[in-house]
Amino acid sequence: PGPKRLSRAGAMVGLAGLYAGWKRYAEAESLYTEALKIQEAALHPDLAITLNGLGRVYLEQGRYAEARPMLQRAVEILERAMGEGHLYVADGLLGLADLHMAQGQYALPLLERVIKIREKALGEDHPMTLTVRGFYAMALDSTGRKAEAGRIRSGLQSKGSVVSPPARRGAPKTPGAGACPGGSRERPPQNRRRGRRMERDDLLCGNGRAIQGLHISDALPIISVGMFRGG
Repeated sequence: PGPKRLSRAGAMVGLAGLYAGWKRYAEAESLYTEALKIQEAALHPDLAITLNGLGRVYLEQGRYAEARPMLQRAVEILERAMGEGHLYVADGLLGLADLHMAQGQYALPLLERVIKIREKALGEDHPMTLTVRGFYAMALDSTGRKAEAGRIRSGLQSKGSVVSPPARRGAPKTPGAGACPGGSRERPPQNRRRGRRMERDDLLCGNGRAIQGLHISDALPIISVGMFRGG
């Protein structure tokens, strides 16, 4: 494919990401699939972004068998292109961890890798590092390691971040939900996720920002189109 077709594929991926954010999954899947055909033919480096995006669309719909090879291949490409300790690799690993937890599978090693990468690249107290630590505590809870999870939550509290126990699913929202204790800032309504799997009626407060309906996707920054061409 020529430069124009590759550029068109990049535009498709950007638009597909918007559709996925709006939960218009059929349209997102169509665009990702079309872009994938173009990028596959050219072995384009942005292929990892498209694979990751399509994998997450499948994941959001509970299509786990289809999501797994996409997310795994995206991580493999990122590791080869960027190195195993790159932040983009951590982002890809979070997608795989999300998949594992959605299926009730063991995700601790994946989250441990993400924490290690982010601590080295961003620092132990960076909000993105602390957020993943909160998810790690949830994963520990799911394996019965309550004491370890409690120690991590205590550490988060000492750094100004709090992860509260999950509220009963389906319980009505209380007034002010989404605000940090002692604060009044709420998470923007458009960011309150009501998707399947990892949804949590938890409250994570840190650096003056509240996060409600938290799931692991909230710890995943958008991997941008063109990331291999510009540093």
